[in-house]
Amino acid sequence: MNTESSYRAEQVTTKPATKKEKYFKLTFHELLTILCAATVPIAIGIYTTITTDRQRQAAEERRQFDLKQATELQQQQIHNDFIDNIYTLHRDGKLNEISKPWAFAKACYRAAHRQWDPVRKAHVLQFLKERVDWETTMHNRLRS
Repeated sequence: MNTESSYRAEQVTTKPATKKEKYFKLTFHELLTILCAATVPIAIGIYTTITTDRQRQAAEERRQFDLKQATELQQQQIHNDFIDNIYTLHRDGKLNEISKPWAFAKACYRAAHRQWDPVRKAHVLQFLKERVDWETTMHNRLRS
């Protein structure tokens, strides 16, 4: 038994005495483990926030672009329909001094005029002015 107790005494005395430093009542190793464990979720959160913000900005830009295109397409369609209607009346010979069906043409113009943007209003007014000038010129030539 004596040998056993001396063996235990050697074992206890052979361990080096280490002093563990503690920060916030945690050892350095525990503190490092906590920091490493918290870094990954924080990095994922930051990445998610940045990605979400960029996607939101891209979606807003895409929405603005689509809205602008839809508005432009609608304006162009209204303009094309008006020109087609006036052309059909002209082709059928209904826009002359004899038949005078200008009521339909005026109604088409008024309906379209309420929906047009300023650029198309100017184009149509120029078109109608040129049309009247052309008809006046042609009418004067036929009388001569």
